[in-house]
Amino acid sequence: MDPGRPERPANGRRRANGRACTHCHQRKVRCDILDKGAPCTNCRTTGRAGCLMYEKKRLRSSRRPSREIPIRPRETASASLSATATPRDAADSAEENDPGNLAEFIDCEDVRTAMIDHHGRTCFIGTEVSNFNYLVRQSSCQPGYDSVFHFGNRQFARKLTAHDLQHVPPEALERPSKEMEARLLRAYFDNVNTGWPIVDEEHFMAQYEGKVTRCPVPLPLLNAIFVVGSHVLAAHDSSIRALQPTFFRRAKLLVDYRFEQDRTMYVQVALLLTWYSDGLEEIVANAWHWIGIATRTALGAGMHRDVSKSSMMPMAKRTWARLFWVLFQFDTMVSLSYGRPQAMNLEESDVPELTEAEFEGVPNAEVSFVVHHARLCAVIAAATRARWALRATPESRIQAARDADMALAQFTQQLPPSMQLSYSSVDPWQATLHLTYNNFLVLSHRPPPKGQPDPVSEACSDPGICSSATLVMASILETMRQRGALTKLWHYSIHALFTALVHVSSESNASSNPLVSAKAQQTFDSLRASLRGLCPHWRFAQGVLQLFEQRASKHRHQPVGGHHRGEGPGFSLRPGAAEQAAPGSSGVWRDGDPGSWTAANETNVAPVYADVPSGDMFLDDLSLPDETALELFLSGMENSDGFEFTFNGQG
Repeated sequence: MDPGRPERPANGRRRANGRACTHCHQRKVRCDILDKGAPCTNCRTTGRAGCLMYEKKRLRSSRRPSREIPIRPRETASASLSATATPRDAADSAEENDPGNLAEFIDCEDVRTAMIDHHGRTCFIGTEVSNFNYLVRQSSCQPGYDSVFHFGNRQFARKLTAHDLQHVPPEALERPSKEMEARLLRAYFDNVNTGWPIVDEEHFMAQYEGKVTRCPVPLPLLNAIFVVGSHVLAAHDSSIRALQPTFFRRAKLLVDYRFEQDRTMYVQVALLLTWYSDGLEEIVANAWHWIGIATRTALGAGMHRDVSKSSMMPMAKRTWARLFWVLFQFDTMVSLSYGRPQAMNLEESDVPELTEAEFEGVPNAEVSFVVHHARLCAVIAAATRARWALRATPESRIQAARDADMALAQFTQQLPPSMQLSYSSVDPWQATLHLTYNNFLVLSHRPPPKGQPDPVSEACSDPGICSSATLVMASILETMRQRGALTKLWHYSIHALFTALVHVSSESNASSNPLVSAKAQQTFDSLRASLRGLCPHWRFAQGVLQLFEQRASKHRHQPVGGHHRGEGPGFSLRPGAAEQAAPGSSGVWRDGDPGSWTAANETNVAPVYADVPSGDMFLDDLSLPDETALELFLSGMENSDGFEFTFNGQG
């Protein structure tokens, strides 16, 4: 044996870092608190309370600098000292000075082409412009791998990929009761993962139940699932809402410490954390931020490239394919909602479309929804890039709108019966697809906001398409509201409701035809009732409702003939003169005075919004009455955690 290399156990694994809970440390038994969180398996089995990380007081800091950065040449006695050093010190030194595995990866083709298991490290060599790609192709002796971009390599020591792992806060390793965990997991897998298949349920539950050898359930992913599960359960049990910030904090802490080495897991966690709103910041926090992290991580890992010829495990290949398309949909919709550039471009990807085979491991998956909603987002993404390209000519933008209409028409003709709209049997996933579709129709064909001449908008505007799409969205939401299923809709479906409200308000005030105004008024009433139904569960719905009512209140106190900045013909956030109180409303519009709002219980309405923390959305094109209304509108772009909403005395 080489005396300069540290000894390893017979199985070739490095010794664990030695951290244990206080009970296991006192009993001198092996502890898995780092892998499974608190309480550890031993404490959970024996029913011991107070399972906390044991913090050993060590005075090693004074010795390490002398070993790592000597201030004088070592004497001859240093050889005997190194020979008598403990295996643990030698292992620490070897790990800290590990130069990495780049040479092994480039020069050892047998290592590079071996099966990538749960403990391996996937390496994406990039496109032909990459030096890594060039060297791998140059050193390869097997032509069959010339079209492969994903290879395996040995995993780094955990301390080399983590950040200050020894100081992970004990709180981040805590877990709820077993009963609560079971409820949260089932809520997530039954209500969310079937349509947004982010996690392989069968593999995850096998990890959770300890059936996967040397591969415990990853704690960051577990807490991220709890974040979404608590959101689902909070719709029926408000006491669970308070748990969501705790789960989010734990998941984020473990992500910040890079607690796990599986990069795929970080994509999953980032997508799941979009169900939570983390304060006012809307660029370096919340959905835009987390989707950005997920996108950058996925692209770095090569998730945008076809992995069918790689040596990845079949389960990993399926997970990557699903994750890519879910991430693409999230990126498309959040970019459309903000009016910001999209990060993912299908022109730079060769991932095949999803098939039913990719949903193995996801029981009761909504295969038709995932496949066709991904196709719809592909049409929307291409149309958005071409129609609103900054350097495009007016002619090319007009042609892009026509091409988008043709693609959307073809999309609807190819929908299977299960995804075709049927109000008698509409479900949340069918509703989400058609809300996304009709929302984009309105965004593509509505008139310019200020009535200024615009050749592109004039050529693309179509009031008939907008009216029909708005009625479809209102009918879908009305049906879901009557069935008590509004809370099951995807969060960004609320943006479709907002689009419909803006359009119907414009239509009601712009038309001189009483029949058109009356029809628009009925649609507005229905949309507003649906918005009220969503307010207790989504911050964004609450912000939109407050935006309309705050603006109406401003108009009530405005002198006759006054105008607000930004108001142009054809656009208004207040309904027409024929407005009547919607069912369940706490106020009425007075006939003959479209700007008057009389609240039935203003003492309940005003304080409700004042303490609500905001989410993250800019509204550059809308004129708001004051900063308070803007802040209240911003609330809840991301989620519904941490607030209570009451309206007309109802909680």
